[in-house]
Amino acid sequence: MSIWKTTLAGVALSVTFGAAAIAQTKITIGVPPVPEFSLPMIAIEKGYFEENGISAKIQLTQGGTAAALQSGSLHIGAVGSPGLIQATDSGLDLVVVAGGAVASVEDTHFGIVSGVGSGINSPADFVGKKVGVPAIGDFFHIMSREWFRVNGVD
Repeated sequence: MSIWKTTLAGVALSVTFGAAAIAQTKITIGVPPVPEFSLPMIAIEKGYFEENGISAKIQLTQGGTAAALQSGSLHIGAVGSPGLIQATDSGLDLVVVAGGAVASVEDTHFGIVSGVGSGINSPADFVGKKVGVPAIGDFFHIMSREWFRVNGVD
């Protein structure tokens, strides 16, 4: 058998058995419930994962994504830059696959929402109050601190 026929046969076997292995691939994708991370949900709905032999499901997350990735509870997850830096600096073995949302200093569309009847109508009204964020040092923690700073609240 010529080298070309042997190579072609090897490629055909790899594709055949590779496709069978891919068809069995199941992944869990962790995303926070925000619009910037809706693309995996759309891809599942459109069947893009299934077309490629992947059974994907979404797990909504509220922080702690890096730990869930390390433990194997998630296979892919949206981790903000601060959380990723903290996790890898602490020794977790995480790899960046692709970037997600981008925040710019020119973007002024950040803010904090308060409940009706809370008495909070301006940034200064937060003085003496507690503000909840998904995780200390994560994107929302940093952005809320910056929002207070920009609005003159210590």
